[in-house]
Amino acid sequence: MRYDKRIYFIRKSQEEYDPIKGEWVGGVTYAVPKFANVTDLGSERSVAMFGNVMEDALTVRLLNRYREPFDTIRIDDVHYSVIKDLNLRRKQTLIVKEVDV
Repeated sequence: MRYDKRIYFIRKSQEEYDPIKGEWVGGVTYAVPKFANVTDLGSERSVAMFGNVMEDALTVRLLNRYREPFDTIRIDDVHYSVIKDLNLRRKQTLIVKEVDV
């Protein structure tokens, strides 16, 4: 199994109101790159796990667990949210679905 796909864990900081400037500041986006194995979830597995076919669902496998908090995962300029997180001893498997950002 090749871990050759570059994915990004996206974290957005909250905006805060600055009364001196009179505007909202912050909202910085952090992107942490990782290499992963990304495959389609498949219709049979989707039905077995969720009871229906979920389109645009992917399986993302990481060699080492990613433990930092994140909002979305970006793969090929498309953002995904985590549906299910499976942790093994060192490895991590994420079932993700496409979201609008």
